[in-house]
Amino acid sequence: MDYASAPTSLVFPKILDALGCTVVGLNERIEESKMTVPLEAFQSEIDQLAAITATVRADFGVRLDVGGERMWLVDSTGRKLAGAETAAAFLELALRASDRSRQRTVAVMINQPEVFDTIGARHGAQIRRVGIDPQALMSAMADESVILALSGAGEFIIQLPQTN
Repeated sequence: MDYASAPTSLVFPKILDALGCTVVGLNERIEESKMTVPLEAFQSEIDQLAAITATVRADFGVRLDVGGERMWLVDSTGRKLAGAETAAAFLELALRASDRSRQRTVAVMINQPEVFDTIGARHGAQIRRVGIDPQALMSAMADESVILALSGAGEFIIQLPQTN
């Protein structure tokens, strides 16, 4: 897990520990000078994550952005997953874990591949295509049946189950 030298390093280790995850943490120390990173440095850090993930034989590697709003994945061999691949994997896991007794809708930007429709159909969930704009994803979340919104570029909005 690459915490991007950001405040996410104060929160995520506790969450992952509670989930029973074994984590090799990278960039865990907050560094104000790294709150914005040039594209070349970002790519270098993703390459480093990929190499470390493969070397330690981790199941996968995760890079968070500074705000904790986006994530990028690498697989166990160190291959960087495209944004749509990450979103499709996330969708699969979310639908497996969701309550099948209620209507489940997922908002996906219109420019994303049909794999989202295939995954939704396999789980009996509706896929709603929205505009290519983060605001469109946020607006879609106003519908109570929408459990997840995906951009395919690393942004995920999750509707947490209501608890009494």
